[in-house]
Amino acid sequence: MMPVFKNFEREWFSLRAFLRHIIIPWLIVSALAYMVASTGQDAHASFRRVILVLFFSLYFLVIRSGLLVMTRNLHDTLKKDYGEAYARELSAHQDFGLLGLKLGATLARIKRRLIDEQQRKRARQKQAFQPKP
Repeated sequence: MMPVFKNFEREWFSLRAFLRHIIIPWLIVSALAYMVASTGQDAHASFRRVILVLFFSLYFLVIRSGLLVMTRNLHDTLKKDYGEAYARELSAHQDFGLLGLKLGATLARIKRRLIDEQQRKRARQKQAFQPKP
């Protein structure tokens, strides 16, 4: 495995990264939302707010985890299909946004560039074999 891939996977797809980018923000936001939702005089309304916070908190956790799984699958596909070209593109990128929110979009842009480059290369090869009038 190339060092670029190894470092990238350790930084963004390891258990430590899952804790740092998904679980810890989820816990912080959930705790703050719970503290805000549990304040108030009416116990019944407070209970409803806490249930609502719990629902959206779990929704956030499921969505972020799903995005991470999809991003990992995209990374594996790019690594398998493009190899060296993908490693070159990946090594050029360092910033994936706060908590890795731009990670999937960046990998999708890399994939689009690699596909475009591959199509241009095929068009040049095809054009090279065309008879000249």
